[in-house]
Amino acid sequence: MIETPLRSTLSANGTRRLKLDAVSKTAHIVTGSNGWVYGMIPAAGDAAVLLGRMPEAMAPVRVAEGPVLLAEMPYETDAAGAVRTVESALELGSHAILNGGAPAIYNDDPEAVSAAFVSCLEDSGVTYERNEHQFQFRLETGAFQQKITAEPRGSNILLRGDLARWKEVEPDSAGALAHFLLSLNRRIRLARGSVAGGRVGVEVVLPASTLRPWLLEKALGALAVAARLARRECAALLDAEIARNYLEFHKGKEKQQ
Repeated sequence: MIETPLRSTLSANGTRRLKLDAVSKTAHIVTGSNGWVYGMIPAAGDAAVLLGRMPEAMAPVRVAEGPVLLAEMPYETDAAGAVRTVESALELGSHAILNGGAPAIYNDDPEAVSAAFVSCLEDSGVTYERNEHQFQFRLETGAFQQKITAEPRGSNILLRGDLARWKEVEPDSAGALAHFLLSLNRRIRLARGSVAGGRVGVEVVLPASTLRPWLLEKALGALAVAARLARRECAALLDAEIARNYLEFHKGKEKQQ
């Protein structure tokens, strides 16, 4: 198999630099000794707007406090493969999130992506239920059980757990949730807090080509951590009074800094 050359270039300090023409910026990519590849690019614009665009980005990329665009991927032996995944995630994220461009259109066969996911599930021994191309899990977080759904999205598998839902949301609650999720996304790995369509949740996007039992285990672990950190807080912030107090507290804290 001929491997695609890395698109980023190695700098003198050991980091890689990826030129993103879509936003006329350069992302920095680091291959850590801890088995993770990290990529980051500063983001400009309303952080809540950027967060709202994030669900369209079907890649392991997220908007975090800063705001910044973050992408990361763990690896066991194939560090170069993880770098390629991060490169692609940053390129897609800069287009779909930072530029607000139309999401990429994929022609992948959901049957093939589902088959790759089933093979990974069987090898990992994870218990699941299946309804055509949708999969369901019950994930132990250490504090409660979290329902996780998974389904093909183009050439990826999207794993998602809903934390709270609403029909209408007060502006203060929407602002507080955005602030909280941006902070959460700075602290967690692989997973991302996301808000869309009257629901807030945690999710992981895995390219089908990367699916391995060890990576699925990390993804489910990341979802468990994110859900444990965010479920109670997200539900509470739907209360407008709690949301106002939250925003006032953090506004005062930011002024002090």
